[in-house]
Amino acid sequence: MDSKNTDILSVSLNSKQNNLSQESESIQLSSESNILETLSLSKLNSIEARLSFLEKLLSGNLPILEIPTAKTRAKIQDLAIASQSLLLPKELYESLTTISNQEKVSLYCILLTSFQILLYRYTNQTEIIIGTPIKNKNKLTIKNKFDIFDNISLLPLQLNSDNSFNELIQILQITLDAQTHQSLAINSEIAEILLQNSKNQALFQVLFELQNLAEETLEEPNWEIFNLDLILKIIERPEGLSCSFTYNSNLFETAQIARMMSHVQVLLESIVAHPDRQIATLDLLTPEEKTQIVSWNNTQVDYPDDQCIHQLFERQVAKTPEAIALIFEEQQLTYQELNQRANALAHYLQEIGVKAEVLVGICVERSLEMVIANLAILKAGGAYLPLDSTYPQERLDYIIQDAQISLILTQNHLQAKIASCVTVSQNKIQLISLDSNLPSSPTFLQSHKPNPSNLAYVIYTSGSTGKPKGVEIPHRALVNFAQAAVQEYEITQSDRIVQFASISFDASIEEIYPCLIAGGTLVLRSEEMGYLPSLLLAKSCDYGITILDLPTAFWHLLTAELANNPQLQLPPSIRLVIIGGEAVNPKQVTIWNRLVGTCQLINTYGPTETTVVATSYKIPHQLDNLSTIPIGRPLPNLQIYILDKNLQPVPVGVPGEIYIGGAGLARGYLNRPKLTAEKFVINPFTQGQKSKLLYKTGDLARYLADGKIDYLGRIDNQVKIRGFRIELGEIESVILQYPGVQAAAVIVQENATGYQRLVAYLVNQPNVIVDHEVLRHWLQQQLPAHMMPSGFMTIDALPLTLNGKVDPKALPRIDFVQTTAKNYLAPNSELEIKLTKIWEKVLEIKPIGIKNNFLELGGNSLLAMTLVSEIEQTLQQKMPLNAISSLTTVEQMASCFAQGQPTIQDLSTIPDGINSADYQALLTIMAGRKGDRPRPNSLMVAMQNQGSKPPLFLCANAYEEAAGLANYLGAEQPFYLMESGYFTLDCNGRQIKALATHHLEDILAVQPQAPYFLAGYSTGGLIAWEIAQQLRAMGKEVALLAILDTDGSDPMYENYQRLNYTLPTQLNKLANLQMIDKLKYLGGKIATKAKNFSQQPTADLPTFKQHSDPYVVQPYPGKVSLFLSAEAELASFFSHKIKFMLFPRAGWAQEIAPQLTIEQVPGDHLSMLDEPNVQVLATKLKQYLE
Repeated sequence: MDSKNTDILSVSLNSKQNNLSQESESIQLSSESNILETLSLSKLNSIEARLSFLEKLLSGNLPILEIPTAKTRAKIQDLAIASQSLLLPKELYESLTTISNQEKVSLYCILLTSFQILLYRYTNQTEIIIGTPIKNKNKLTIKNKFDIFDNISLLPLQLNSDNSFNELIQILQITLDAQTHQSLAINSEIAEILLQNSKNQALFQVLFELQNLAEETLEEPNWEIFNLDLILKIIERPEGLSCSFTYNSNLFETAQIARMMSHVQVLLESIVAHPDRQIATLDLLTPEEKTQIVSWNNTQVDYPDDQCIHQLFERQVAKTPEAIALIFEEQQLTYQELNQRANALAHYLQEIGVKAEVLVGICVERSLEMVIANLAILKAGGAYLPLDSTYPQERLDYIIQDAQISLILTQNHLQAKIASCVTVSQNKIQLISLDSNLPSSPTFLQSHKPNPSNLAYVIYTSGSTGKPKGVEIPHRALVNFAQAAVQEYEITQSDRIVQFASISFDASIEEIYPCLIAGGTLVLRSEEMGYLPSLLLAKSCDYGITILDLPTAFWHLLTAELANNPQLQLPPSIRLVIIGGEAVNPKQVTIWNRLVGTCQLINTYGPTETTVVATSYKIPHQLDNLSTIPIGRPLPNLQIYILDKNLQPVPVGVPGEIYIGGAGLARGYLNRPKLTAEKFVINPFTQGQKSKLLYKTGDLARYLADGKIDYLGRIDNQVKIRGFRIELGEIESVILQYPGVQAAAVIVQENATGYQRLVAYLVNQPNVIVDHEVLRHWLQQQLPAHMMPSGFMTIDALPLTLNGKVDPKALPRIDFVQTTAKNYLAPNSELEIKLTKIWEKVLEIKPIGIKNNFLELGGNSLLAMTLVSEIEQTLQQKMPLNAISSLTTVEQMASCFAQGQPTIQDLSTIPDGINSADYQALLTIMAGRKGDRPRPNSLMVAMQNQGSKPPLFLCANAYEEAAGLANYLGAEQPFYLMESGYFTLDCNGRQIKALATHHLEDILAVQPQAPYFLAGYSTGGLIAWEIAQQLRAMGKEVALLAILDTDGSDPMYENYQRLNYTLPTQLNKLANLQMIDKLKYLGGKIATKAKNFSQQPTADLPTFKQHSDPYVVQPYPGKVSLFLSAEAELASFFSHKIKFMLFPRAGWAQEIAPQLTIEQVPGDHLSMLDEPNVQVLATKLKQYLE
């Protein structure tokens, strides 16, 4: 390298490697080097400015060159030096020399730029630092106690994909030509900055050197001093350019370096042919590599692309009509029975308008009807949209609204929840209960001409904007996947497969359709089988299961159970276990292979947008020290491309983004054309392929040498936790909607054993303190359980990277151990001690007190599964998984166990929208009620369950008074009391709706068919009003809605009531004031109070009117009977005569209740249900009941 190229930010430092004497230490800086676009040394004229630049460059933010390595980089890397050489042809050497002469740049400049482009294409990093040896003729020698540096230049370079090669070499040559005679010695203080601020990080990892034969060979730098990864040395020879790669063989394999050398040659040849081409599009792969990628994607096989999935099912029905198709607990259906029931429902659906491209919602729990409904919708020509009944109501409401559906298939006990969705009630969406008596329809379905391009289903996945997005899958894609799965998993008629996943996740499709088109038996699991591995194995043995399809997270749990409990064994009938959803732990695979023998384990990968699964890998029984488990190769008729950000194929071993093409592609996102165009891009590799598009997955991966794919993680802000695909941005967006939160970030935090949790960081608005527990409760109403953060931390500001983005690595770690110090109380009883040990084992936290909260300690659904399983094994006690949502402390859990198992069952289902503490308080109230209850967790009690008349359902907190009312209504009138709990609950709008939904489930359990007779007293009147609204949304007749002394929401009436209840208090204050003070008080205070009273609740007012989220009474078109107390309470200021004269409808506006009738009952609000007034009330009610 000639001397004119040596003064590029040269840091000339005396190194230990040459054992130089202490007096020969020197450092030199060039004054003009255009190294970074943003920090050009040519503009720095003073020594201070240059020192500032150097300090900034080495301030600890040096870019680490992430060259792909074949082996894992150790924290302290061992060295094993190896080298390989390649002679570039003389013709290429001459062509490069010609470019050098034409462009008036040095050959060194051309080769250096080419090497930097190679590293850019390997790493996708735009800022790259390369070291190069220099021979400096003009050095100023000074004393330096550090004695570690020698003649090395640091060459940082900023690259852009839009740059052409010719542009880059001109920029670099100007830099190389810039010369200065001003030298600068770096003293010990500056050297100390360089060393300390680099934080022991390598100043550079790659060295480049160009020599000709006439030059003296430079001594190689000491690898241990500079911590190098590789060196590229090029020597000019008459026969060509001799390239030599020296590398650390503990990082790189021989084949990898050989590929890198071939890429150097291909890149240089591409530069010679197209020097004006953008650097991102220059050729890198050899022809052999391109052919290899094509062969890996040669997955074409024939499949029935002219048919729909239900036709393949019908073909199997014809083959094996009497074979068992479906089993759920004690029920089963043959293929013929399943087909007939699906046909009958499909007939009915066609009659009410279901046809091609009509989307039908399905909200059912796991049952025979779930599968029947899926098939029926498809047979009718429509497409199904699964709705998870466990989702918060807001999320369900959004999905229903976004999908614009007009029909939902559901079950009786779920109708109330669906009906209470705003979209359902406002748009009169039709609800059909599958367990009600539907009109009889023929079991033979007239075949229609299906179109495989038609929509088969839509599944909603997490969205980065804060709202989920619907993925549209056509029949053709579904048919290809189902056929491929049958082939890949070798499914036959003798197989029995567990249906494990919720139908709202596409894993359920992998379980249902391949099984039913291959003639196997589908076994629907119970709820408990989904969280107790021991029960899953026991039931699998009972049913003779042959194939398990499990989320990877649950499989990890199952493997741990098998390892920890020698009594557990995988049933011998199971021949195959399919896993997918997240990365597989190789250590767990080793344990699995040791424990289960010959059972095949298959790892799968696939986004919802490419129909369930795109790749699969049969994990061998003997692992060769793999640090990761590959995701395998593409399924039939799918293509996988690993591309850089410019859609160029990357070499083997180099990370890139997964793009998927082929028959499995979705049509796009429902009603999201812009997002569809962004994610489904034009396929540049369409030659010989049907697929014109590729799906841009956002997943990072690399090809292994044998063509298998190694999954590396996500490029964007999406993660997979316990098999669930989650956009962290969606959680952040929801958190930002909470009052008082100014900024938020959500990340995945991993503990020492590799267990992952979602954690959230908050920045509060000024002068606001956000209570984490209140926020957690609020989020539970907005997000599904799998998207709930396990921990929260409030910080002053979110740390940012240099480009202004949140820096996840700089966020402080949330220490769940510290949480236990809050309210720590040691266990007392033997049961508490045992439970505490179980909690500590599961949560991996010590110590845990009996009042520490499971959720605050990082608990989530998967840890809850483990906890339940450990309790069963250790204490021989069974408890439902959802009991943990209410039994959140050791103290609560121990108390319930001490009282007996039924108490746990009572707490096992908390209505969505009601605080768990409130619900427990209501259940405590119900425990003291006499009378039958429809279910253990019911808030309804039978006051009179005999008689032939339709029952009356009263919502009130008046058990003793209701007993008297039941007596006067008579023995022939069934009468049920529903606890309203107005004094216990924080009765905001959400809780009133949730309570109404919960009561409606009980009503439907007692009386499935209309007409319904409803009544509500005080706040219970609002709950009864909401129940009536939900019943009407379900298309069910409400014969009576009786409101007992409940105030309406007319604003004028509300102001009157405020004045009525507060004026006595104000007058008492006035009585003790002088006249002038009275006038001031009357002139100012009362006016102010009246104006702002709605923001300052009074204890005398009904709770629902105080809350910041009040219940909004919607218009009710049916008949309403309003029973008003005739007398005023003692606390009232005005008489009832004035009230009835001014407000005869008691605040129930005409537009809210157009068919209102009014009855007066003797007594005031509190005594109208007491003797003797209750007799009059009963007499009047009877008239309406009859």
